[in-house]
Amino acid sequence: MALRATICDLKSCIVALFIANFSNKKGENMSRTILVAGHGGNPFDPGAIGNGRREADVNRDIANRVARDYEGVTLYPQNRNLFVSRDWGFFQAGDRVCEIHLNAFGDTSANGTETFTSTNATATARSQASALHNRLVGIGWRNRGTKVANFQNINVLSGRGVHAILTEICFITNANDMALYNRSLDAVARAIAETYGLRRRNATSPAPQPTPVSPPATSTPSFNVEPFSGRFRVNSSSGLNVRTNPTAASTSTVIETLPNGREFNATKVVRNGGNVNGNTIWYEVNGRGWVTATLVTNITPPPPPQVITPPSPRLFRVQVGAFGVRNNAENLRVRIVKAGFSDTFIATGSDGLHRVQVGAFSIRANAEALRTRLINLGFRDAFVNQ
Repeated sequence: MALRATICDLKSCIVALFIANFSNKKGENMSRTILVAGHGGNPFDPGAIGNGRREADVNRDIANRVARDYEGVTLYPQNRNLFVSRDWGFFQAGDRVCEIHLNAFGDTSANGTETFTSTNATATARSQASALHNRLVGIGWRNRGTKVANFQNINVLSGRGVHAILTEICFITNANDMALYNRSLDAVARAIAETYGLRRRNATSPAPQPTPVSPPATSTPSFNVEPFSGRFRVNSSSGLNVRTNPTAASTSTVIETLPNGREFNATKVVRNGGNVNGNTIWYEVNGRGWVTATLVTNITPPPPPQVITPPSPRLFRVQVGAFGVRNNAENLRVRIVKAGFSDTFIATGSDGLHRVQVGAFSIRANAEALRTRLINLGFRDAFVNQ
């Protein structure tokens, strides 16, 4: 009986260990690697636009390429924009999430790659952000650093125990950045895959099918964008929404809200944008999005007053003599003054000569008349000098 009891206890222990091990494995397998392609959705948000490309299209292409070539990828539905839909229930604690974006700026010389976590990020997320960032820098983009910013999506997901990061792979508005991207499609996909330990898909493994992207519900209106330079201050107690397009219609989504009193630089203007309280003017905020002119105050400093220097008048002087010795010039000056010409003076040139001159006239005929008088009085070397 004792032996039988011992055998039963041993069987119970083995079963318990098997169940515990199975449960742990099952929990591990439920943790997913999820790629979120920024913007897109329906209504369609194109994101930033530059070099003939829409950011949403590029973000989606990157995510789909990783899912095509590597196993173990879950794609967030691409007919949804997580920033707008906020369907946080799609994610589970322990999921590894990479939100894919491209950067943009009004100054097209801005370039490089940067990777973000939120202030409440997990240690795993911070490690993954650093690993992905180093791989992207290794492809050739300028290192703008790993940074902390409470972007809505990664901030909320981090608070729910998700290992969430956001990558700004390069600047869609910089021609060199985009040329490097176009040459490095496989390298970008591999950088993401290696960060998450994804295994390359073999020829017989079917890739997951991405959710088809719905076309825009309505056509995006055409706006006339003009270069502009100005500085503004938000004048709204409830803040001011920054939108993807210069309109408050459904074709434009809110990127962020600027608090009252915030100052910003505007580098572009649209004068035929969406009508807000009778005003159709919209300004681009630091190259990131658009705000209506209705709720801002122009604080652009006035340009310095233009100083116009009048041209020097063309003067005609009557010269009577030139001497290497100043005393000789002074003696002649005294003789001419005694003859009745009190405005006689000596001008010393860079050549060291001391010239005796009489008067200065803007009209040459007046200078010629004076010259004639001086010659008639015996100062025969007199001539008109300009």
